[in-house]
Amino acid sequence: MMTNQDDGFTFLELLVVLAVAAILLSVAAPSFRSMIDNQRLQSVIGPLSLSTASARSEAAKSGDAITVCARATDSQCGSDWNNGILVFRDGDYARGETTAAVSSSDEILRIVQAHNSNVTLSALASNNRTASGEYTPSYVRYEPDGRANWKNGTFFACDSRGNTHANALHISISGSIRAARRPQSGADDRVKDVFGRALPCN
Repeated sequence: MMTNQDDGFTFLELLVVLAVAAILLSVAAPSFRSMIDNQRLQSVIGPLSLSTASARSEAAKSGDAITVCARATDSQCGSDWNNGILVFRDGDYARGETTAAVSSSDEILRIVQAHNSNVTLSALASNNRTASGEYTPSYVRYEPDGRANWKNGTFFACDSRGNTHANALHISISGSIRAARRPQSGADDRVKDVFGRALPCN
């Protein structure tokens, strides 16, 4: 009499499968972690890029000054870009003004809440287009001609991997916004600020 017998895995075969899986996981894990970290950086720099671009566009379209500032609350500017972003129609702005504040008559156009990650968002700007005029800005204001109050500057997002993986946005004297490019070759592959210096990521 013939009987059916189901063949299963032997203990040795199971060990081989587990060993192969462990090897594949060890190879894939660093790449997957890097992808997650890169996505976190983009989730911080992306809303900033959208906020500055839309502010410039709205200033040109409406003829009003539009300010992008570090958020303190949903109706007040602060100094820490990691606490979020406010974009508002700056109706009380006077040319040459060196502060940014939301008044009761100003229209808030966009609110970006604080991010919850290990990414640090910072900014540096210059009032004379050189490193000698560098300062730490808490806002950037666009006028109807599309120009920003910055002569030039850089927003940069860093994580624990330092400036070799940082993301950055440059704002030029004309107010245009462009992503910083990482060098494609050479020993120094660090992301640079608008003055060609490696970003001060810790």
